Amino acid sequence: MVDTRTQIPFPPRKRPQNPREAQALYESVRTVALWLDSIPFLPFPVGLDAIIGVIPGVGDLAGFFMGCYQIHLTSFFPDLPQILLIKMIGLVILDTFIGLLPWIGDALDLLFKANLYNLFMLEKWLEEKYGDDICIYNSATHEPLKPRNNAPQARRSRNKRE
Repeated sequence: MVDTRTQIPFPPRKRPQNPREAQALYESVRTVALWLDSIPFLPFPVGLDAIIGVIPGVGDLAGFFMGCYQIHLTSFFPDLPQILLIKMIGLVILDTFIGLLPWIGDALDLLFKANLYNLFMLEKWLEEKYGDDICIYNSATHEPLKPRNNAPQARRSRNKRE
């Protein structure tokens, strides 16, 4: 089985029609958030957003577009509240402006994890919408937050080494 945490998630062709498709889209959004704010195989929480953010101007702009890509993937969820998308966009913009500050912005970019917070807001909404039909993962351990009765088994074990 291929580990999707190391692949670039592409946008879906259509909105998810069932919990299994929503699970796959959630995992794509989660992959982008983890790579941007906390690269999965590093022992400390630093992501691509902070690493490329040290390049003045260009790095922060690239981080902005990568954060917008995460929001673009999120926008495929049906019935997603507009206010949630607006909050996500606001956090990515704030993260960009923080990163534009010389020296101190790079240090603050290590602490302010806009993409992970956007993921957390999405996970709360997914819990409300899908309940036990979707499996939400812990970002630190990559294990399910709570056992799901209806969650696809293949998705549950994909974070464990086989």
